[in-house]
Amino acid sequence: MKNLLFALLTLAVGCVTSPLDDTYLTSKTASVKVSGQAGAASDTMTLQYLNRTTNTWVSLATTTSAATATITGTTPLYKYSFSSVVLPSNAWYLDCGAEDALMRVLEQGVELGTFTQAGWDCTVDQMFQGVPAADAGANCHTGRQFEVHVVASPC
Repeated sequence: MKNLLFALLTLAVGCVTSPLDDTYLTSKTASVKVSGQAGAASDTMTLQYLNRTTNTWVSLATTTSAATATITGTTPLYKYSFSSVVLPSNAWYLDCGAEDALMRVLEQGVELGTFTQAGWDCTVDQMFQGVPAADAGANCHTGRQFEVHVVASPC
């Protein structure tokens, strides 16, 4: 059911589906799989992180979306994935008891939308109330960047 809802949600645009915004990792050296759906076949996808030293976005990896649609329909979607990504030390900053890092995914230079768990739940709720998937996603998406955390020491 969740896959069907996700398919309906992302009909008009690509998005990041994993990890959700505000995900906790086991350590700063833990690898992260970043994945989602692109709006076009064989598009260049770029994963970036915010360098906390220079306050600039830095490209960490690139990949290409699938050539064949993984979700078909009025607007087909194409899977992409960055696996085993480890963020460098300059991506992390201490924020009151947690080390935080900010990332984003670009499709042909355009930032893709992301969801927190609450944003995803909102989307599903709206769709069950009859709101079209694309509208529900637009109403509930929580931004264009996503943050991962590692618990450090209390403030």
